Amino acid sequence: MRNTKMMAAVGVSFMMIAATALSGCGFIDTPNDGGGTVQNGGKLHIEGTPQCSSEFTNGLGYSVTVTGILKNDSNKNYSYVSITYTLYDAEGNNIGTALDNMNYLSKGESWRFSASTIGWVDVEPVSYKCSDITAF
Repeated sequence: MRNTKMMAAVGVSFMMIAATALSGCGFIDTPNDGGGTVQNGGKLHIEGTPQCSSEFTNGLGYSVTVTGILKNDSNKNYSYVSITYTLYDAEGNNIGTALDNMNYLSKGESWRFSASTIGWVDVEPVSYKCSDITAF
């Protein structure tokens, strides 16, 4: 009897893990400044190619995270910085956004961002692009 309960518990755990899948989506090339708007003419840029991952949760949908590094190459200190990514489905439709923000990015510093969806999206994204960088 004890083995049957253990096997059932293992089976349920396996099914929960199987219901969650990690995948990636393709980066759409953007200008070096990330396509963002930085007040006062400051210079922020994305280093390398940001990475996108999505995780499916049965009954909820996909949570999406875009990670990367934003570099402050200006001579300015910023009290606030935000970055937003637009997510697209296979037909090129906008299916949502992922965002992150922080306080105090000093001149010469880099920020390792992790932009996430608020909630879930119904369709798995296949591509993404930086749609806004704001700093002041």
